[in-house]
Amino acid sequence: MAESAHKEVQEQCVLQNKEQLEAFINEKKVQTEGNRTYKDSLFTDLFYSDETAEDNLRSLYNALHPEDPLAETDIIIKKRLENIFFNVLQNDIAGLFKNRVLMFGEHQSTINNNIPVRLFMYAGRVYEQLLEGHKKYGTARIELPTPEFYVFYNGKEDWDIKELKLSDAFKEKKHPFQMDLKVKLINIRAENNHDILKKCDVLNQYSKFVQVYESNKGSSERMEQTIKYCIRHNILSDYIKRKGKEVISMLTAEWNMEEALEVAREEGEISGQKKKEEKMIINLYKAGGKLELIATAAEKSVEEIKQILNRSGVIPE
Repeated sequence: MAESAHKEVQEQCVLQNKEQLEAFINEKKVQTEGNRTYKDSLFTDLFYSDETAEDNLRSLYNALHPEDPLAETDIIIKKRLENIFFNVLQNDIAGLFKNRVLMFGEHQSTINNNIPVRLFMYAGRVYEQLLEGHKKYGTARIELPTPEFYVFYNGKEDWDIKELKLSDAFKEKKHPFQMDLKVKLINIRAENNHDILKKCDVLNQYSKFVQVYESNKGSSERMEQTIKYCIRHNILSDYIKRKGKEVISMLTAEWNMEEALEVAREEGEISGQKKKEEKMIINLYKAGGKLELIATAAEKSVEEIKQILNRSGVIPE
């Protein structure tokens, strides 16, 4: 497999599959449970889908911009993409706050150097929707909300990266860039004690919940301990009481996806070993990867991917 596909299958796939970026989820569709082909990550549910999401977003924005906080009367317009890479998880969201568009992502494991590319494509779709109805070919200048990009890192590795840039991906490094995109990376691990956790209580509680979950991961009994501990220590307690085991279900699905992709990355580094290559393909398929995307990353045809999955008994012949 190509080295680029090994490092991060998801982002390489998106560059090859423009059709996956065709539609946004409007507010009505987001709130309609029927026919949903994705599953919210816990982060996305807290800051996009849950009944408290708007308050949570307000708190997050104010933590990032204490110099210009939102008033209670300020309206937040939420946005996100549908099915960028997989059918099962969503963990990228955006919102229009006053004159700014803030775009957020979250990562549990290795920081992906292609995040700026991903958010660059995301931004185009966000602005396309925001500018719907504007006279884009008129002579009067259209005033655009200012974009800001953030990734919240919740993994265990000690990352000292503070910023990721789109220009790092440009082939001509010495070219005078006429465009760039900068993503601010914020480590929200509780032990990292980032200042934003002091300013945004719900993000702080989320970070603590993830830590408790990690320590109890492994069995249903230990998962129950996570629920009980967090309720007892007032960690997302009201949220957990309302949603119950759905909270664990969301986080378990999210971690399973991350682990499947991590296996894919690790195995992809060992070239020439057919068994490991096939295992990577199986893991990605089980994690919800679409055949076309897996085929692109593996540099194989869809038919070859189907044959591998058939031989492994993952899908019937």
